[in-house]
Amino acid sequence: MSKELASLTAVLAMTSNLSFAMRSILRKKLDSNYKKRTGLNDPAIEHCLTTAFSFVILSCVTLYMEPYDSIMAHYNTKIADKNAFLFNCFVCGLSFYVYNELQNIVLDLIGAVPMAVGNTLKRVAIFIALFFFVEGETFPPAKVVGCAIAIVGCLCYAVFDQQKI
Repeated sequence: MSKELASLTAVLAMTSNLSFAMRSILRKKLDSNYKKRTGLNDPAIEHCLTTAFSFVILSCVTLYMEPYDSIMAHYNTKIADKNAFLFNCFVCGLSFYVYNELQNIVLDLIGAVPMAVGNTLKRVAIFIALFFFVEGETFPPAKVVGCAIAIVGCLCYAVFDQQKI
């Protein structure tokens, strides 16, 4: 377990979780006058712009880290059914976009704190569901402690925020 927690993958996953939570909180805290002036008062437009900027930035990072020739060489030699691969990528991207579109609508309705709490609890629920539905998945004490910390932390944050502490 300690090897998994110290790996680059775990660090990147935690960075992703923190980034998505901060994005939701910061976008919710934008001044309403600024949102009206820039047209960001509609969650759909705001999400569309965020996605477009993310795509441009991450495309640049991806092509810097992994040159186009290397990507195409791998695509041409390793992927047997190219049509199925492209279709799966399209459906996956579309599903992720729709999920985030709905998330932004909910964020606009309920606020940043309940949304951040919900996102954290969603990740805990995934750990628990994996334990019950994936054969061979373990739930060692480190995962139990991590889930407990996440749940208690979210609960405390939500209560303190509501009480303005």
